[in-house]
Amino acid sequence: MHSMRKKIAITLVFLFSYSAFAQGEEQNECTNRTSSDHYQQHYSAEEFVIFYDLSGDNTLADQTDFNNNDIPDIVEDTMLQLITMRDVLEALGFTHPFDQDRYERASVNQIYIGMRDLRGNGVAFDPPHRDVTALNKPCVLLIGLSNELQTGNLTPAHELFHLYQYGYTVFKNSWYLEGMARWAEGLLGEREYQMNHIPDTQEEEAVLFAKSYNAAPFWMTFIGIISPSTPGEQNYSENLMARRYLDGSQVIHSQASTHGATAIINALASFDRLDRQISSNTRRRPKSWSNTDRSDPANDVLLLNVLYSIMSDLKR
Repeated sequence: MHSMRKKIAITLVFLFSYSAFAQGEEQNECTNRTSSDHYQQHYSAEEFVIFYDLSGDNTLADQTDFNNNDIPDIVEDTMLQLITMRDVLEALGFTHPFDQDRYERASVNQIYIGMRDLRGNGVAFDPPHRDVTALNKPCVLLIGLSNELQTGNLTPAHELFHLYQYGYTVFKNSWYLEGMARWAEGLLGEREYQMNHIPDTQEEEAVLFAKSYNAAPFWMTFIGIISPSTPGEQNYSENLMARRYLDGSQVIHSQASTHGATAIINALASFDRLDRQISSNTRRRPKSWSNTDRSDPANDVLLLNVLYSIMSDLKR
């Protein structure tokens, strides 16, 4: 069927008060600006800094402080989920965004998480930003989370995975970006997505390209096809499984699975090679595409062709 043959591809204004995005080609250097001094509180652990308010328009909806340490439980639980997701991704072999060319060149060394009144649960931004109000003016990556977030909601892990995707490749087409991130939620939570099938016609491809979060079954199908030939799947360590939120519930669900990690890394690495090749062919600065180019519908077929190629290679 045609879906399995190898094709040849043609080769935060509301989050942080000063947040500004570069127009045209985004630079690898940390040229965008942000500010964190309008938040009332912050909580830091390792590379993560969570900013939040206890009053005003962006006040945390749940300020329960079970352990009486003057840090709302939801803030501590969010931090634990972020650290656990990072540790899981590291154990599985994903490359941390800070170690990817795009962010390494910008000397990114922190991830800022702003908990605010959002329309949705969360958002992750791909450009690095300079915190112009901090003493050492660090270059940071930005995540926004809802101030109504509840413990156990997997949005923090989902948005952190987006930063990993941004580190690997410039592409931001939704069926890839959100569908794969839904798979990633299953690293901590119960994975409930059913397998579907790989598109077999241009009409079916168009249906896939129109999807977003609901493209997760495609990724489960892709994994199901190639995972028997991709070694490296592993179980969680006792340390990871022992982690608990402040209410005693597990950070990693008992039914969470690492299955498919090797396949996903393969896809991301292949997308990395694709965007580098396109940059060379079109004389674009590597990893510095405009936002319009990152989400261009023309990318859809190119990305899917890469996945067809991966699957087709297994048939040889």
